[in-house]
Amino acid sequence: MAQHDYSIANQGFPATRADINNVLSAISTNNSGTSAPSSQFAGQFWIDTTSSTWTLYIHDGADDIQFATIDTSANTVNFIDSALDVVTDTTPQLGGDLDLNSNDITGTGNINVTGTIQSSGNITGTLATASQPNITSTGTLTTFSSTGIDDNATSTAITINSSEQVEFTDGTASVPSITNSGDTNTGMWFPAADTIAFSEGGSERMRINSSGYLIIGATSLPTSGSTVNGVQLKGGSDTNFFSVDTTGGQEQLRFINPNGRVGSIRTSGSNTSFETSSDYRLKENVSYDFDATTRLKQLKPARFNFIADADTTVDGFIAHEVQSIIPEAISGTKDAVDKDGNPDYQGIDQSKLVPLLVKTIQELEARITALETTTP
Repeated sequence: MAQHDYSIANQGFPATRADINNVLSAISTNNSGTSAPSSQFAGQFWIDTTSSTWTLYIHDGADDIQFATIDTSANTVNFIDSALDVVTDTTPQLGGDLDLNSNDITGTGNINVTGTIQSSGNITGTLATASQPNITSTGTLTTFSSTGIDDNATSTAITINSSEQVEFTDGTASVPSITNSGDTNTGMWFPAADTIAFSEGGSERMRINSSGYLIIGATSLPTSGSTVNGVQLKGGSDTNFFSVDTTGGQEQLRFINPNGRVGSIRTSGSNTSFETSSDYRLKENVSYDFDATTRLKQLKPARFNFIADADTTVDGFIAHEVQSIIPEAISGTKDAVDKDGNPDYQGIDQSKLVPLLVKTIQELEARITALETTTP
């Protein structure tokens, strides 16, 4: 590895001979070094050997232009210009594999291959035409994909019927389906106009009907007095149904987290119960001796209207005013905002106030009874 300024000084023979040898060394090593030669000329090559992957430059008289990289560990050369074309040979031949090194093959001619094409880039062009309609492989296309319709199968997997509907079956289905061998009870199928159904194990489990309703566990919408067992969901102003097939006690929804069941919505007869976990086996440190009246007196019931409904006055509480007294009744934090700076509003579960109300009534009742007992 050597570089030289290619200037032979006027000096004695031994020094001149050494100078000439240094020039020859620079030429034979293509001006290799960790920086550019001190003197550069248009058309001059030099190799940057700073790392194990060398970079080959060519000087154009003003700038160094990268020409290629040389991986001295892998013994490979990668040319910088990915648009290099094979132009000198109109019918280039390769005796081994064609490795594109993440580059693309583009063209309008033919690519005839009996070996292997390896590419992590794209192979772009017309793969089949009217005069050459086939793509033929002497081996197996293990990961072949196509944006059109192809015959890459040993049996009919896709059928376009006379109504221009696509059937992903063996062609025996009476309606266009995405099913297993035309079995409309398994997979996704279309039982009626503008209706999509999903079935499993020989039974329909869910459908989207022509009105855009999502029906789970049933095939029709539940109505008043119906015995349909299922769920119907739709956005907007439409009613959502959770229906069961009995008027007896029945759990409609169950809420579960890592601690287990924490609540449910249950119906029975003409009633609906919103339940939260209350089993004694879930609780500890139970105390019945606390002052409810003092805490209740700290609450500040108010009358107000919501900004979005200015004409309606209601009774209620301000969330953060309740939080320090009955924190379990309040969700969120006062004046909180989300990641975009929008208000993250607090909420209240007013049912959590009931235990304090009941305990206060009991305390007042005890005081009244005591007064009645001592009053003549």
